[in-house]
Amino acid sequence: MSFNRIGPYELTRGDLIAASVVISFVTGSKATRLKAALFLLMGLLIIIGGSVVDEPQTAGFGMLFILIIFVIAPALRSRKGGKDIYLESSAEGLVAETANVRTTYKWNTIGAVRKVGSRLFIMISDGCALVISDRLTSHENMGNLMRTVARHQVSSEL
Repeated sequence: MSFNRIGPYELTRGDLIAASVVISFVTGSKATRLKAALFLLMGLLIIIGGSVVDEPQTAGFGMLFILIIFVIAPALRSRKGGKDIYLESSAEGLVAETANVRTTYKWNTIGAVRKVGSRLFIMISDGCALVISDRLTSHENMGNLMRTVARHQVSSEL
């Protein structure tokens, strides 16, 4: 069974911050996860270095660096974020539609699908995912969406 059309919905700042963290460390490609780990390590080294030499400003800079990369920058993207998004299934793939754009993500190009907390992340490229929150649809429809994507991923692997 396919899922019912989801929408209209809008990505919130919380959705974008969660997507940044989840894609960076969980569902992103190996290259994406490696870059995120290096940014985090660099920030932590600055924090530790500032603490060791008793320079709180340096440690604060390390904390700010991490916050800018993983929290502030994704939150600021919400001004450009999608509004009135609809998501549905077609024979070709998942279709995301707004007033200006209609995009079909073909089944064989959809990557990892992971439910983290109250959000479902469907990877559509190395560093980009469709984010669907539980608040947008019923529990049953979310399950149908996950089964639909899983069924097509299995059939495209055969």
